[in-house]
Amino acid sequence: MASRPTPHARLAPVILSLAWTAPALHAQDFVASLAVDDGQGIAYELVFGFSPDATDVYDPAFDTYAPPPPPTPSFDAALGWGAPIDRYYSQVLLGDGDISLHVFEVQLQYDTNQLVHLSWDPMTWSDHMSSCFLRDPFGAGLINIDMLTESELSITNTAFTVLHLEVTPAPWTPGIESFCAGDSCPCGNNTTSGAGCANGSGAGALLWGSGSVSVSSSNLTLHAQGLIPNQPGLYFQGNNAVNSGRGAFFGDGLRCAGGGVIRLEVRFADSLGSSSTSVDVAARGGCAAGDVKRYQLWYRDPTTTPCGAQFNLSNGAEVTWAP
Repeated sequence: MASRPTPHARLAPVILSLAWTAPALHAQDFVASLAVDDGQGIAYELVFGFSPDATDVYDPAFDTYAPPPPPTPSFDAALGWGAPIDRYYSQVLLGDGDISLHVFEVQLQYDTNQLVHLSWDPMTWSDHMSSCFLRDPFGAGLINIDMLTESELSITNTAFTVLHLEVTPAPWTPGIESFCAGDSCPCGNNTTSGAGCANGSGAGALLWGSGSVSVSSSNLTLHAQGLIPNQPGLYFQGNNAVNSGRGAFFGDGLRCAGGGVIRLEVRFADSLGSSSTSVDVAARGGCAAGDVKRYQLWYRDPTTTPCGAQFNLSNGAEVTWAP
């Protein structure tokens, strides 16, 4: 059998890439790592993420190619990305505000002990990802792991040579920060995605913004997804973050924005459970440069209400208005 590099040799190029990008702080300027080992002392660190300075193809400043796997039986792990699929130890994609689902492959090969163990630390992942799942490629009927709440997976079935790493980055617009996520909700209807408390669909409503926080540009749009389809919701503005940003129980959710409340607009969710504002948010809210305002969506959940109140709220969004 061909000689195999030491674990340290395999990890070195990836660790250098991780250290280079570690100062990233914003929702689409981050990296996360997945450790994969064989239970016998051989391990790989696989790094994925997003950066406004990256592209969706190979970038030498961010990405590290993985070589072809060694002959079987021997342990190996790599990320797969692209069309056609290339193998990576590190793959950082373009963080351009796209909050759609991005699917990486986790490519696995087993040694004679037929064990692969995957582990990760999800402590801050929900700050950067609205969802992250590790799933089998057969419809997620056999492996379906929420990586924002779980932290490891062991596999002893060698048929699983490819898993899908399904990542949806959290939205981020400069000048807008999310707060008051649904992690302490009225009837235990918590979420881990950064959205509000869970509604009858099982998800929470995620509030975010696009456009500019410039008062003079008049083009900030607030968006919400994860709503109850075809039900109304009120976008509103407040001066304060309630309970120091942790919110207070209200209906099936948390009231996050309060003080000097201004009703911005009532909008109905579409058939997919999404809505957006159509008004000039700054003008309707009487905002000036330098103002810090908090925003939220209060929406109806009349038939599937988990706590019985028949209404719920999104997470909060804090906007620092610019000239």
